[in-house]
Amino acid sequence: AGHIPGAEHHPLGTVTATLADLPRDTPLAIHCQAGTRSAIGASVLERMGFTDVVDLTAGYAGWARATAGVE
Repeated sequence: AGHIPGAEHHPLGTVTATLADLPRDTPLAIHCQAGTRSAIGASVLERMGFTDVVDLTAGYAGWARATAGVE
C-alpha cells in the first residue's frame, strides 16, 4: 500500500462532484491500482474539458514496480 508522491485521492464515483477542486492549468496523471478505473476517470475529465490528462495505464502497481517514488 502507499501512494504516488503528490497524488490526491479522488474516487471514480466522485470525480464529477470534485471537478472544482482539480487544477485546469496543471497536467493531471490519473491512476488507480491496476489501470482500469483510471481509464474511465481520464475519459470523464477529458469530456469535462480538461486538456492535459494522462492515464497511467499500468496503474499504481506499475508505478511502484518502475520507480522508488512511492510513499
